[in-house]
Amino acid sequence: MTSTEKRQTPHETLFFDDGNIILSAASKNEVESITLFRVHKSLLAFNSDVFRNMFELPGSCDELYNGVDVIAMPDSSEDITSLLNAIYNPTSIPFKKFDPNTPLLVVATLNMATKYEMTAVRERIVKHVEEDWPIDLAGWDIFEDNVLGLERYKPDALLDRIIPEPASAIMLARRFNIPRILPAAFYCLSMINAHHDWSNHVEPDSTDETSDDGSEDWPMDLGTKTARWSLLSAKDLLDLTRGIEVLKKKGTNLNIDYSESKTICGSSCPETFRDAVDDIKSEASEHDLIYALRNVDDDCLDCSHCQSRFSRKVKSLRESIWESLPRYFNLIGGWILLLPLLYKLTQIFKVGKFRNTVKEDNIRIRTTSTRLHVTLWLSDGNIILAAAAKELPNRVIMFRVHKSILALQSQIFADMFSLPSPDGSQDADDNYDGIPVVSMPDSAEEIECMLNVLYNPATLHFEKFFPNTPSQVEGILAMATKYEMREVRKRVVAHVEADWPHTLEEWDRFESRIKFLGDVNPECDVDKAIPEPAAAIMLARRFAIPQILPAAFYFLSIVNAQHDWDHHLVHEDSKWELLAADDDNHDTWPLLRTSMTARWGILGAQELRDLFVGKEHLARRAWTLTFVISSRCTTSEGCLKALNTLRQTVINDFLEPLGLLAVMHPNRVKKLAKKSYGVCSVCTTGAVSRVAELRREIWDALPRYFNLTGK
Repeated sequence: MTSTEKRQTPHETLFFDDGNIILSAASKNEVESITLFRVHKSLLAFNSDVFRNMFELPGSCDELYNGVDVIAMPDSSEDITSLLNAIYNPTSIPFKKFDPNTPLLVVATLNMATKYEMTAVRERIVKHVEEDWPIDLAGWDIFEDNVLGLERYKPDALLDRIIPEPASAIMLARRFNIPRILPAAFYCLSMINAHHDWSNHVEPDSTDETSDDGSEDWPMDLGTKTARWSLLSAKDLLDLTRGIEVLKKKGTNLNIDYSESKTICGSSCPETFRDAVDDIKSEASEHDLIYALRNVDDDCLDCSHCQSRFSRKVKSLRESIWESLPRYFNLIGGWILLLPLLYKLTQIFKVGKFRNTVKEDNIRIRTTSTRLHVTLWLSDGNIILAAAAKELPNRVIMFRVHKSILALQSQIFADMFSLPSPDGSQDADDNYDGIPVVSMPDSAEEIECMLNVLYNPATLHFEKFFPNTPSQVEGILAMATKYEMREVRKRVVAHVEADWPHTLEEWDRFESRIKFLGDVNPECDVDKAIPEPAAAIMLARRFAIPQILPAAFYFLSIVNAQHDWDHHLVHEDSKWELLAADDDNHDTWPLLRTSMTARWGILGAQELRDLFVGKEHLARRAWTLTFVISSRCTTSEGCLKALNTLRQTVINDFLEPLGLLAVMHPNRVKKLAKKSYGVCSVCTTGAVSRVAELRREIWDALPRYFNLTGK
């Protein structure tokens, strides 16, 4: 039966009236049903080398449909849909961070993008997948802290539904050459019981019948981590087994040499050293080896010299184990980690990339005053947008694009194109080579920014926790809001919101990450690896993103106002020097690598007033902290004095200033109460309960403190 004899149905959304090529494909489930996709040659050729070469070959089309060439595709209609959606609707590519289903959601699109050499689409998906998995030891520690935090703060949620799932990630990485995620994914999988399968993990009150595969011998609770074991190949399972064996042997035969310290230390350190190593082995048997080495007690040895030496050896051993993971899991050799770089280098020579600004080499001259954009002048486009350059208003840049693509994403353009011209015909002055021209009120740079989003899927990929995100997305948000590009705006807003905590538990993890960055790498310029609050506030105010304002204002409240982003440290000739060194304030408020800064100069008067009022609220609330003696306390006089000292310490630390939520953290208060001030257990419990309650009240009140209610 030929394709013309089969049932042909135009796709509901991917059949454009102005398309000049039709792709036909049969459904996976109904081979007699043919779906037709009427699309644009120029857009396919721009995104895919395979399609570009195909269209250059004579006789590549099989038949006609309503006068339009038809190409019968070897792929299923479902796969063609995923491919075209990635081009025509970039927001269709999954965005959610740490989604355990990401590999399964992107596999079809990634397969088609790889097959048809759609570099931009592939790169965007690969970057998203890679961001879910750490590639170094510091990143792994953050990853593990996030998991532990979720276990603590979301006790009623299935843990494995909110963290990346390793087996499907390994499957995707093996199939599509994403080697950077493999060490972390294999190591994560090595800690999951093989009887704990993803498909068997259900809510405790689920009525599903228990499987008969023996998994009842390994009961699963909400915090149990599972994997999609069935997705692994025989090679994957073998590599995993061998890696687990190596790690077990490493933990059992843990070798930390003490001999170097024997001649220096005359105390009981040799004995306590052996006890410390035994503790690590015990911890490794219950958890994982890298975690066990990380949690070594800082005061496990008697003398500071031995403790310092021991800590260095433990740190070195952790780093060595992490760096050896590719070898343990048979992911050798070192070249495997260079593959992504090699792939990117080949693409640089193969495919040109969009530019973010209109530059001289991005346009070609047609007349002295009118220029055609090189990448956004598509030969089969049926509408021309004309706009003047910002710095050269007499120079008009013209963009030849497709009505259907603009209308698909923008309600404004859809309404515009649906209106008939006043006299029923287009004025000759409004045509260029027979194509209608629309003079846009926006600058050429703004139009290019908007069209890049529609024609280049990689434009919508943004780095997580990047301090410059607001400036990166401002232009896109402005155009998406103005032209009612709802899906584009939704995607960008979701990314901006994902960088900022929305709950107290998320804030604690956010703050822990900042502290961790400074502790693990004192050479790290911390504020270049975390969101910057001032720019985030101004973006949120301009484009109505209120969800991020409480956290952003609170974060800004704990940044020293003398610490400005533009005055931070820069690296010159292997030395760290201050910018604006003539500023006297730097003597009083020295900027360190770990100092947090803000772009204070971009804040408006209203934002500064709201910040000032909010800081006053926080200071006043700090003084309301009180501790009471428990009725079960047996040392009330001592505890009363100690609790008063504890209260004053918390207030003084806040006035330094440290963040009020940080100085009142229950773990910190508990440690101070018991170890520093000798508060009894029952009074310590009461103090911890009080600060936990007060912190919750403060977090919930942040919108009111910073005058954000009703805005």
